Amino acid sequence: MRKNAKYILVSLMSFCFAVNVNAAECSYEKQVELNNIASTVKATYEETEIDTGETMNYVDEDGDIHPDQKVPIMEKGFNIKILNITNDISVNVSSDDQRINRTYFYSDSNNGVIDLGNVIADKVITYTIKVYSNVDGCVLDLRTFIMVTPMYNSYSEFEFCSQYPNFEYCQEYTTDTTYNLDDFMKKSEEYRKTNKKEEQKNETKKTQNKFLDFIKKNKKLLIVIGSIILIAGVTTIVIIIIRKRSRLI
Repeated sequence: MRKNAKYILVSLMSFCFAVNVNAAECSYEKQVELNNIASTVKATYEETEIDTGETMNYVDEDGDIHPDQKVPIMEKGFNIKILNITNDISVNVSSDDQRINRTYFYSDSNNGVIDLGNVIADKVITYTIKVYSNVDGCVLDLRTFIMVTPMYNSYSEFEFCSQYPNFEYCQEYTTDTTYNLDDFMKKSEEYRKTNKKEEQKNETKKTQNKFLDFIKKNKKLLIVIGSIILIAGVTTIVIIIIRKRSRLI
């Protein structure tokens, strides 16, 4: 009975010691430090071109096709990176297209930068990034945030978009997946009609501004020319009057 009591006492003391150690390791100051580290973690993406591994015939500037010359087929895409990883944290990255779902540690990084590789921008992808404490005895869910990468907008290659680059459906990348070709054609025609009036107004303003600029830049010359015309006009009138009087005499 006494032996059992001793075992129980030793177990309780060990448990209390472990709790005290964990409490010391996960102090308020440590938690603040970990939260500060987590707040600096960032997810970024940079535009890149991805080699699909396929080729096509080379087309020169004149539109001539050269079957004997092959060029790689490149796709628009993004390079995804997670920044500011330290030994004290781990990061779980998952995407809604299920392309990735993995936990990364500092040992997986290059000086705190985790390169998730390249992904083709053929759809909108949402990444969920969860930051955890990697400190023994201080297990914490520190932070969760998301990053959305847009998709390449093939409509941006239309001739209409070269004329109206500010049209909302002409942006090179978009996160709006709700419109289709019919929507584009309908909206673009409405945009063209609306902007035609604006273009006419702008042309009128440009013409007026050019005229005013010309006057400002040639003010002295115009005054001289005006004075010459005025003097010539007055002189002509005087001569005509003198001739009329001479005839009357």
